[in-house]
Amino acid sequence: MLKRKRIRGYYMNGEMLDIKKMVNEDGYIVICDTNVLLNIYRVSPDFSDFALKCMNEMKNYIVLPATVILEYKRHYRKVFGNMRKRVQQVNASTEGHINVAKKKIMNSCNLLEGLHYPDVEELRDGLEEQLEELDKYIKDFFEDRSAWDFVANFWGTDDCVYALFEEIIGNNYECMSEVSQEEMYLWCEEGMKRYSAVPPIPPGYKDAKKKDGIRKYSDLILWKETVKYAKEKGLNVFFVTDDQKIDWWSESDGKKIFHPKLIEEFTNETGKEIIAVGSSEFYNCISDAYSIEQTSAVEMALKMTAEGYCERISDEVFCKVQFDLIYSGDYYVDSDNIGTEGIEELEIESYSFLEAEQIENDGNYINYIFEYEVVLSGTSYDYWGRDEDTREIITSPGRQHEFEGIVQIEVVREIDNYLDFENDSDFESATIVEAKIEETKCEDLLEENYLEDAYNTCPHCGGQINHENDGGNGFCSKCASLY
Repeated sequence: MLKRKRIRGYYMNGEMLDIKKMVNEDGYIVICDTNVLLNIYRVSPDFSDFALKCMNEMKNYIVLPATVILEYKRHYRKVFGNMRKRVQQVNASTEGHINVAKKKIMNSCNLLEGLHYPDVEELRDGLEEQLEELDKYIKDFFEDRSAWDFVANFWGTDDCVYALFEEIIGNNYECMSEVSQEEMYLWCEEGMKRYSAVPPIPPGYKDAKKKDGIRKYSDLILWKETVKYAKEKGLNVFFVTDDQKIDWWSESDGKKIFHPKLIEEFTNETGKEIIAVGSSEFYNCISDAYSIEQTSAVEMALKMTAEGYCERISDEVFCKVQFDLIYSGDYYVDSDNIGTEGIEELEIESYSFLEAEQIENDGNYINYIFEYEVVLSGTSYDYWGRDEDTREIITSPGRQHEFEGIVQIEVVREIDNYLDFENDSDFESATIVEAKIEETKCEDLLEENYLEDAYNTCPHCGGQINHENDGGNGFCSKCASLY
């Protein structure tokens, strides 16, 4: 048996992935998901330029499923327009941030001046000099970057991705034929069965709740097209997708791998091989095989994985919502034992980050769902009435609850790859979207001298009073004779 050697997380028969050899000698074609094409618009200018160079090396070997062609045509104009606007605003946005900072700094001098702080003018002159240096540094930063001309012009009036798309669908390999109505019906019917199975069968079942109609089966249709084409043509497949959901990928030894059920299905149906990667790994393979130089910006972009980003911010995300959870009362917890007064405050005993999943990317923002396992505790009370004299609420002894379950938090991250390669630990918002937390323990906290059905307290001895020991006039039977 050949010893398998990992190369950037991917291997084949113990050998380094050589994509040039695979497409020229080993009977492989490249099939790209729609997100691979659209994401070229969404990354930094340097990275877009690098991606296009890589894709152009592969264009004669790329086959696009009919589903991908349809989805790309539906979305590319909007995504291209968003990219142009975003890139054109980069410089102005940076200058805006600098001007706001300058105003805040100079306003601090005015505050010091109002307090008659000594030598304020000297401080103001020094700060102005340093801020001028900062302005110069920012200008030099953009002028020194090879992407500056690209930022200013952004492919001129041409959409380079669309030009590449047209070349691909007109290349030597024919594109997949349109899906017939009969196939569409059969695949959607199969999708209903796959998604309702326990456990559900990939791919695409994660879209079942978020999409409607045929759209919920788009991933499955793409997959069925791929399997059908490989079987008819007798070809191996190099499958590229940036969809990171668990209905495409699984995990083994801490590494993401293409879902074993999909590999098994493909092999059984076609008798051929399939290798699946994300676009960054795809570009790395092409860069190695065809000696395409990567700029420092590209290298940084390739290292920016969603998995690393999510791990880095997992604690901060939970801290962002912890007060919402603490003061949520019984909103997120499931119990039939909570007293009528509810739970005023929950205590977070422990939490652990489980996983994160990207659910949306519109080119400006990426949305993730972060999942945590939590252990909570809290005390509830029943309402027993009011003290006749003080009118204070009288409650039962406390009831201690413990809860365990899963909390899902939606995190919104702004896409700003051009300026923010090294500072990718920020996020715009974090909101609890779902929590399934069940009670695991409940016990009454009986107070000392607790008396069942008590409705008052004796002012002399402090003991509780119920119907059996009520001595009248607000005193217990033992103390009533003393007054």
